Amino acid sequence: MNKIKVLAAARHPGPAESIASVVKKLRDNGNDVLLLSVRNDTPETKIHGGSKDIFDMKSLDNIEISKIGYSGDVISLKPEVIKNIFKEYNPDKVIVGCSADSTGKEIGIEEIVLTISNYENIDSVQVLDGWDVWFPKINGALANRYAAIDELNKKICIDRGLPSERIFITGNPSMDYYKTEVKEYVSHKLKLDLNISKDKRILVYFGQAEVSSGSPDHYMTLRWVINSMKDSDILIFSKHPRDHRDYSKLLNFDNCIYDLDINSDELLNIADICITHYSTMGLKSAIMNIPTICTLLDEDARSTRDFCGSIPLDINEGCYIAIAEDEVNNLLSQQLKYNSDRLKSKLQIDFLSTQRVYDLLLRK
Repeated sequence: MNKIKVLAAARHPGPAESIASVVKKLRDNGNDVLLLSVRNDTPETKIHGGSKDIFDMKSLDNIEISKIGYSGDVISLKPEVIKNIFKEYNPDKVIVGCSADSTGKEIGIEEIVLTISNYENIDSVQVLDGWDVWFPKINGALANRYAAIDELNKKICIDRGLPSERIFITGNPSMDYYKTEVKEYVSHKLKLDLNISKDKRILVYFGQAEVSSGSPDHYMTLRWVINSMKDSDILIFSKHPRDHRDYSKLLNFDNCIYDLDINSDELLNIADICITHYSTMGLKSAIMNIPTICTLLDEDARSTRDFCGSIPLDINEGCYIAIAEDEVNNLLSQQLKYNSDRLKSKLQIDFLSTQRVYDLLLRK
């Protein structure tokens, strides 16, 4: 096949991870990719951006949208922001991530790229990195094809109005690198760096950004965990980069480590148990055979739970569910074990999701 030009974009870290390996494969195979990103260190971007850090960490050349002269709100973009890029670059294909927005009102870089690609009749793919990320948009922008995690992801999207014929099951490309289990030498070094002795059980709590005011409520569920800890436990709190709430008073005790400058994925190498609400880190930890507890409050992932009966990770037998403090206490009083083989099989964790999305993008 002739080499092509691809315009790629993502706004949040998760969507950036979902397209990063596809972008790399495109470039490795000689195709040209113009990759657009959003920072998260300004008042306009701190809650709504973050893809640039992921692309930089993965050594993928990218253009942050402020570099093309835009300095406003990154969730109220107009087509004029990148029309010239389309005109000058003239892409053959478009691939974007999918930043979750249950309101449907946020119009970010992914939606604008799809809007213009539709207007210019340019073929497009949107990659879904989670079960609860796609919602219909107020501007009606749709990709030609969607790369979904699994059949459940497809059913959720169809229920929300996405045409079934546009959805293809590929698995999540970012999960191609979570097939193998923890590497012992990495775990040993990180424990030494953090001065954690071998006899400690390490609980890693992965936070999430606020979806609505105070939700997910980490203040409540962190207290559940703290009140349930044993003397031999160490709690590591990994704050989400788009969460700007202050947990310092709650976490100020001897057996807690927080404010670490360590990538979340690295922390999986030392976690004995992972705790979250319903974040992608819970999926990653389950894939790595780490017992995972999802603490669910009533409002958490409500629309998905109403449709599915629970969160998809639970349905796929990837986690323990705790909806009250005594349930957290009960779980942390046990020797939890987990085998991820069934989860990997159901979610096609086989190192081939990147290839499947790549093929989906390049199809005629």
